[in-house]
Amino acid sequence: PYLITDHFTHEVIAIPETQMKEFVFMYEAMPWNVELLAHPIEEYTKQRQLIRFTGGILKGQEGYIMRLHRDMKVVFALGSMTLSINNFHIFPFERIEDRNDIRR
Repeated sequence: PYLITDHFTHEVIAIPETQMKEFVFMYEAMPWNVELLAHPIEEYTKQRQLIRFTGGILKGQEGYIMRLHRDMKVVFALGSMTLSINNFHIFPFERIEDRNDIRR
């Protein structure tokens, strides 16, 4: 249940069991595409296109398309974690009008 430390307090963060199961399922399905990011989702949302996945293992998740490490990725929140995935175009998605927050 302990995967990451808080970058401000440097204390270990406990991850709820349901959130951990979602993360493990996604990571097992495509481990080469998932990256755990250091900052909260709010730091990645400015001036980005919001999308919602309509199929696949990410169905219902919303995220922002952005260029990160020279690749186009989708950044989204999974509970309190911020993740990015590349090759997101293999999953069906729809564009959503811009808004300030992301549904978690």
